[in-house]
Amino acid sequence: MSNNMELGRLVDQTLATPQKGQRFPPLLEDRYQYDIHLQHCRHLVLFLIIGLLSYESFLFWWWLLLGESLSWAARYMAGICIPVTLLSILLMPRLPPRWREYLAMLPFYVALLMVYHVVVNSPPALAANPTLYICIFTWPLIPAYSNICLRCPLRPVLWFNFFCLLIIVAGALQVPAPQSLSVLMVVNAVVLAFFSILASHWLDIEGRRSYLYRIRDELHLAKLSSANRDLQRLSETDSLTELANRRGLSTLLELFWRQRQEGRSGALLLLDVDFFKPYNDHYGHQAGDSCLRRVGDALRQALRPGDCIGRYGGEEFLVLLDQVRPNESQRIAERLLQSVRDLRIPHASRPDGLRSLTVSGGLVDRLTPTVQSFDELLSLADQALYRAKAAGRNGCCDAKAQEASVTVQLPPLGPEDLRLGLALNQFSLVFQPLYRVSDKRLLGYEALLRWHHPQRGSIPPARFIPLAERHGLIDGLGDRALREACSLASHWPAELRLSINLSPLQLHNPELPERIAAILASTGLAGERLILELTEGERLDPDQQVHDAITALQRLGVRLALDDFGMGNANLGYLLVLNFQWVKIDRRILAIKQSQKRQEVLQALQHLARTFELRVLCEGVEHPEQWALLQTMGMDEAQGYWLGQPQPVPLHLQTGVALQSG
Repeated sequence: MSNNMELGRLVDQTLATPQKGQRFPPLLEDRYQYDIHLQHCRHLVLFLIIGLLSYESFLFWWWLLLGESLSWAARYMAGICIPVTLLSILLMPRLPPRWREYLAMLPFYVALLMVYHVVVNSPPALAANPTLYICIFTWPLIPAYSNICLRCPLRPVLWFNFFCLLIIVAGALQVPAPQSLSVLMVVNAVVLAFFSILASHWLDIEGRRSYLYRIRDELHLAKLSSANRDLQRLSETDSLTELANRRGLSTLLELFWRQRQEGRSGALLLLDVDFFKPYNDHYGHQAGDSCLRRVGDALRQALRPGDCIGRYGGEEFLVLLDQVRPNESQRIAERLLQSVRDLRIPHASRPDGLRSLTVSGGLVDRLTPTVQSFDELLSLADQALYRAKAAGRNGCCDAKAQEASVTVQLPPLGPEDLRLGLALNQFSLVFQPLYRVSDKRLLGYEALLRWHHPQRGSIPPARFIPLAERHGLIDGLGDRALREACSLASHWPAELRLSINLSPLQLHNPELPERIAAILASTGLAGERLILELTEGERLDPDQQVHDAITALQRLGVRLALDDFGMGNANLGYLLVLNFQWVKIDRRILAIKQSQKRQEVLQALQHLARTFELRVLCEGVEHPEQWALLQTMGMDEAQGYWLGQPQPVPLHLQTGVALQSG
């Protein structure tokens, strides 16, 4: 990576300055010589063969005009030059680049000497023959052909042409021809040499600049490919635990399901940290994050080779066990639970009397004909997990263990739960502050939806939003959240804006603009204060309906932000066809551990947004060092736990502080 960066810097620097010489800086010159070595060898061999054939073609004219001395001329022109040329062709690929050009010139040196010998030492009877004059006037064609076709560096070319002119001058002085003809021959040689060297020099400079442009494009593509690979990996990795996230687990689950259908043995285990919300409330979010990291590491180390684990959401972990023998999955599950107990993480706020952290598990270790998809498989594991919690936690229940003595059995989370939750007002909003990076001025809040289920506890959006999208409930859920958020925001100071998530499925509803207009009118919130953040849950098909909806929303003054930019479905294609005003860089970008790579990816995304004249908000600021980096980069806006956690009451109403803080 560092070599590519240095090479890219040299390429840009060389392209930015007029090229005075033929050589690049050392690193770039080495790369150039390495890249063109085989190509240049093939080029030189080809033109040596063409040059040899052209050179020997003069023997044909010699035979037509003076056939009786053909054997004498052929002895020198063919008998010596052909072996020398063939030897050069054989040695060419085996020599270092610095000697390759000199070797390519060797047959031309020999050819000139042979022509000199034929012209100067020709029999007296040939002095008045036209063949001699043909040789004289074609003599300068040898250096001209060499200069233009061989494309050798300037130094060996100059030495060769100096030698050529010496030979031609010497030949002109000795040839039995009129003085005017000798002078014309020398002038002809000088003119051809000068212009052919000049042409060769220009061609070489142009070829080198073309090479620079090609290398720059290759480095740029390599950088983009590397960034894409990193982004793909990050989009499938949980930034906190460095395990597979929900997106990464989806791919693993599909493979796991196919293998089960093919008859391969396996088991699925869903784990949940017991009483994690009281732990977070008691010890704080940073301690909670550290706890999840330690639990994730312990579970990963306790697995067998070939098994997979990921963070399924919140404090839940999903384990996929491959090729397990009968009853082996229960032993592995117990070993995983014990690995967490062995951490001895204090948990003083547990209501059950224990004083250390534990996990509960739901296990599915065999399939039945009623299970038709991996979603149903997950539902079975979810059901078993809640049975384990109802049985007292700190244990594992098998989804097929009918003898389990439990008194409470919760069914899998379904659309009816969602409808009931809406009817019973189980959903609420929390607000996370948004800040301007340059002066840390409070700009507004993002409204985030939360579901507090009376039996299941806090259900993360990663679980109930896809459920609402699959069962056609996202419009009602979205309208409910938007109406409540706009009603509250209408009482904030006018300079504070409101951001709220919008599912791509909602954009496909032709009634969306009218419903939002009605909500704005009834709550009194100005459309210019509302920003809708397009989330990554479902892929958006930007058809005419979507374009019309966005146009209608922007007539109301509502602006759009592309959420989770750099990850998932939030991609460049949307920016090309839809009219956004903001992009929100996904929190996983700022969580990249390698500082240089993190800054490079941030700069690439920031530059891309600037190209589309968009404002940039960076999510996931959790440390002062990250905030300092965003300030150094000139990022527009930011949000994160270090700046302010999501709260039911907006920050400025809690504290009464000024909207700008130091």
